[in-house]
Formats: sequence, structure tokens, C-alpha cells
Amino acid sequence: DYQRQMNKAVDQLNMCATEDPKDFEALGYLGWAYAELDSAGPAGVWFDKAVAGLTELGDKKKLDVVATNRESYWAKAFNDGIRNIQDAQAAWADYSKEPSADEKPLKDEATAKYTAAITSLTRAKLLKPASAMTLRNLGTVYALMGRYDEAEAVLRNGLTEAAQDTAVGQVGEALKMVRSNKAGGLLDAKKYDEAIVYYQELSK
Repeated sequence: DYQRQMNKAVDQLNMCATEDPKDFEALGYLGWAYAELDSAGPAGVWFDKAVAGLTELGDKKKLDVVATNRESYWAKAFNDGIRNIQDAQAAWADYSKEPSADEKPLKDEATAKYTAAITSLTRAKLLKPASAMTLRNLGTVYALMGRYDEAEAVLRNGLTEAAQDTAVGQVGEALKMVRSNKAGGLLDAKKYDEAIVYYQELSK
């Protein structure tokens, strides 16, 4: 019943958004309804439009309601991601280490937790795309799993996406660390030709 009513609310609010795109309060409620349905992508889009519109109008009271709602859903997803990272590290601290047969379930648990962290932090990113804190941690999860190319892509894009965030420097520092770890991994694997090419790219 709840799901059906919430979907009905989404349909009605979408109609409002189409008929009056400047009804920013309705757009904020539309973002809220999508967030309740765990549709983080559409929720983030409508929250952003509502925040931008209400900021331009100077309607602080309504802006506070929308911003607080978005922050609540973002914090839930973000904190869930951090908790899963911590659980993964507790299960298997050095992810690059090959486990014995007895230890394999521990690494499997870490893999499941890191994967859950990626899902939660991606949801957080969709809800609040310009959050440097989210982007830094999302890139870090990929790096902890040794998925350096994906980590680098997230962080490199994050420098643009979170350019207005005062904490964007954290994204840059994480990117340097990921690149350093990737280069070190190439050396450890004795992939010297690849390491040379990668270091040449970094030096530019």
C-alpha cells in the first residue's frame, strides 16, 4: 500500500513539475518521493533543481526543508557505505593478499562488504553529486579492492564534479594516492614497461 501510494505521489508531482517547472517546492517533494522509493538518480536531479530554484528565489524556509530532506537521505547512504568499508577491512585487512582455503570466506566477506559500500556510496553520489567527501570515499573503495583504473576515473571526474566544494582538495589527494599505488603495483608485478608508460603520463 505504501509503495502504491508513493508511486501515485510521484506521478502527481511529475505532473506538477511539467505544468509548472518553477514550483520549486513541488520539485523538492518530488525528489523526496523518489528518495523514498530508493530511486537515488531521479531524487538527486529533482532535489538539485529545487535547491537551485529556491536559492535563486531566496525562499530560505522552503529551501531548508528541501536541503534537510536531501541531507538526510544522503547521510544514510553515505554512512552505510562507510560502515561497509570498515566491516570489509575488519574481515580482511590486506585485500591484495591471497587467502588460504581456510581464510577464503573472510576475503569473500570483505568483497561482499566492499561491493555493498560501492552501491551505497554511488547512491549517495546520485543524491548529492557535488559532494567531495562522497567522491573521495567512493574512489577509495575501488582502490582498496585494487581496481585502480575505476578509482582513478571516479576521482578524476570528481575534481570537476565537486569543484565548488571546499573539500575538493581531498579528492585531489586521494587521486595522487591512487596513482601512486597503481604505479607501485605495476612495479611489484614486474610490469616495467607499463610502469614506465604510466610514470611518463604522470610526469606530464
